[in-house]
Amino acid sequence: MLHTTNQKKCLTVPSITSVFDDGYPVSLAAMLNRRETRVKQQEAWCHLYRSALLSFTLNIPGPIKTSTMLRRVFQEGCRIIHENLCALDSLVIVADETLPLATGDEYLCAFHGDPSLIKKRMMSIEEHHPLGRLFDIDILLPSGEKLSRPRYRRCLLCDEQAQACARSRAHTLDELQTAISHLIMANYYPGLK
Repeated sequence: MLHTTNQKKCLTVPSITSVFDDGYPVSLAAMLNRRETRVKQQEAWCHLYRSALLSFTLNIPGPIKTSTMLRRVFQEGCRIIHENLCALDSLVIVADETLPLATGDEYLCAFHGDPSLIKKRMMSIEEHHPLGRLFDIDILLPSGEKLSRPRYRRCLLCDEQAQACARSRAHTLDELQTAISHLIMANYYPGLK
């Protein structure tokens, strides 16, 4: 792994490219299989706990879904989600589970509370936390229906809708990974240029 030294703070920090360097690529088939398994797990939890669910993953394009730095981003997402959930007296966490997977880390939380209120709070995290653009926080009703966003998410690189850019492949994987790396490094090592 490449490292650079920040002269002002005398710290050795990972280089921009190393955000993905220690990750391992996973196949499209593995990602699709995991997505199907996640949906089945969500359905099972809705049935078992008769509650709403929060499902958290990272928005990471390409075959590398986790690495040392991406896991750190995921852990920060879990921390801020827990902080927000625990601040609500009207919410009870029934069960939760964190899954460290090669296809991307996942967090699932069954809760009793107002799903619409939780969706608004989670959207606020996605839109205002420095790393929130990388967070994918879904809220599912006890029926399994996913609550929709009232407004689309912007692309990492332009002002267009993220899904539209992904579908049209408006940006290369290298461009997206570079933007993600810069975002992460700016959050963890703000003095770097």
